[in-house]
Amino acid sequence: MADDTGRLGYACLNTVLRSQKPDSVFCSRTCRIASIEEEGMELPKGLALMNVKDLLTMIEVSHPQCPFSNTKLMYVVERTEQVSWAVETYSRS
Repeated sequence: MADDTGRLGYACLNTVLRSQKPDSVFCSRTCRIASIEEEGMELPKGLALMNVKDLLTMIEVSHPQCPFSNTKLMYVVERTEQVSWAVETYSRS
């Protein structure tokens, strides 16, 4: 019988979401400079969007099981606001 309770490990990797097939949920996608040079800027843009989308899924799914309270997850909101500000600011230049 499969263990579907998940485990919190180093960096709180959600093993249940990560092992979903075919659409694994995780937010640590990266790419090499050589890949960007070969495939263009659409590659890192797409990876970043998938990371953000999966981060939202991870928070929504994991929160009820997570040992942290809402107030301790506020750093995510603060960082998201900072990212939004940066996107607005730098996309104009």
